[in-house]
Amino acid sequence: RPEVTVVLGGWMVTYLPELVLRKTGADFAVAGEGEVAFLKLVNCLDCQEDYAAIPGLIFRRDGKLVSNGLGEELPFEQLPMPLWHKYPMEYYQRIGWYFNSFCTGYDRVMGWAVSRGCPGRCNFCTPGAGLRYKKMDLLAAELHEIEDRFHPTFMYWMDNLTMGSKAYGRQFCEMLMREKFRFRYFMTGRVDRIDRETLRLLKQSGCACILYGLESANDDLLRFMGKDTTLEQFREAVRLTKEAGIGVNISAM
Repeated sequence: RPEVTVVLGGWMVTYLPELVLRKTGADFAVAGEGEVAFLKLVNCLDCQEDYAAIPGLIFRRDGKLVSNGLGEELPFEQLPMPLWHKYPMEYYQRIGWYFNSFCTGYDRVMGWAVSRGCPGRCNFCTPGAGLRYKKMDLLAAELHEIEDRFHPTFMYWMDNLTMGSKAYGRQFCEMLMREKFRFRYFMTGRVDRIDRETLRLLKQSGCACILYGLESANDDLLRFMGKDTTLEQFREAVRLTKEAGIGVNISAM
């Protein structure tokens, strides 16, 4: 379908744009957050206007790669909720099997995010994508809409790092309990941002499992990666998490 314009996004595009465009043959890529850049590109193509100066856009011109840095960030308050009726949500909610160690096929599962970016500087991932969180009143309003529409029994928090901050993590737990949300949930965490009090609040607010990025069981390799964590920290975090009655998932290379 050579008449179809192909646009790519995501972290691989953001950090390896030339490789991605060469390997895929795509027409454009968008680095960083893509809502603004993608809409501007669509409008330019529709009106047959030049797109060369759009921030975040990556493309080839005269055989050379043109990269316009990272895309503009929209405040979370300006990001609209999805057009739910455009998607077969009943199918998307039937993914309990994916989390079958702490969720079942009978659960109604929804994926959502509280943040974008990550404070880490791991050299195998996306260093430089600054962490920013939604305000609690905005997040609560979004969750009430999701609950009213879809009645989820399990939430899958899709953040790079849901628990990037102890302070935010505690506010998050307190909001879930204050608003009386009843779903259980899965989230991502870092082993150097966990303690007994935080885990107690997570458990009380419905946390069923935390994913920790181990990546390698070798301290030399962890230092080389820029993980800024140690095996001892990892062991202690896993011990405390299990002690709190929360399941543990591990990402490893």
